Amino acid sequence: MTTLHDELAWRAQVDAAMRADDGWLTLAGLFWLNPGVNTFGSGEDQDIIFPANSCPAHLGVFIRDENDNVSIELTAGETVTINGNTSSSSSTLQGDGDGKHKPDVITYRDLSFFVIPRGHRVGIRLRDRNSTVRAAFTGRIWFDYDPAYRVEADFVAYESGKTIPILTVLGDVDDTPSPGYVRFDIAGQSYTLDAVAAGKGLFFNFRDTTCGKETYGAGRFLMAGEPQNGKVIVDFNRAVSPPCAFTIYATCPIAPSQNHLPIAISAGEKYHGDH
Repeated sequence: MTTLHDELAWRAQVDAAMRADDGWLTLAGLFWLNPGVNTFGSGEDQDIIFPANSCPAHLGVFIRDENDNVSIELTAGETVTINGNTSSSSSTLQGDGDGKHKPDVITYRDLSFFVIPRGHRVGIRLRDRNSTVRAAFTGRIWFDYDPAYRVEADFVAYESGKTIPILTVLGDVDDTPSPGYVRFDIAGQSYTLDAVAAGKGLFFNFRDTTCGKETYGAGRFLMAGEPQNGKVIVDFNRAVSPPCAFTIYATCPIAPSQNHLPIAISAGEKYHGDH
């Protein structure tokens, strides 16, 4: 049984993760690559402009080939680290596979960046440990913990190979594998949510009638554990805003229509922001 003490400890952990050097608050750019050569650095004449004074005016080039592979070539005399190893030579970079793989991470001073394919696009995601968004962050805000929103749900498995279309903020539609759905009761009424696999657990992207008022307009994210004997605990006290609530450089999925709940889930993370 989750206690208020457990809940506060968990909230502290997710807050710390948001503030971390690799947290969403450090995102400082998302740059879509053109085919061929793309110059980058802090200079205003570069194709990809990094924050002022964060690196040389011309640090190097990214090259996107006809197969959408990306390589990096540095200006003579410059070095970076790639996955912690110092490099000054040309390297082909492993992308994050639309979030499915661990990408090669290039680091230069307080900057880090890596390749992200998204649909037909291929981009460079930039992190800056000195991000002004990170410096200004005052912390997540929450509804009061309410054990009534921690419910035991029935898990109903789909046949193998079932997918659900998920729209992203970029306008792409991804056919995403779904292991099944959950059915649960709140205040005597029954509701369902489609799940996406998250390791052995489940991931839910949902909206409720608080969205756009007390919570983030596009919806919220929620993780649950592995179903056991057809049951799983769904704890809406742990519903969180998606990364897009904190940065314009995220590429979040949007809650599918079947996960729009016609009730107010007054639990989990609130949102007071401007995007």
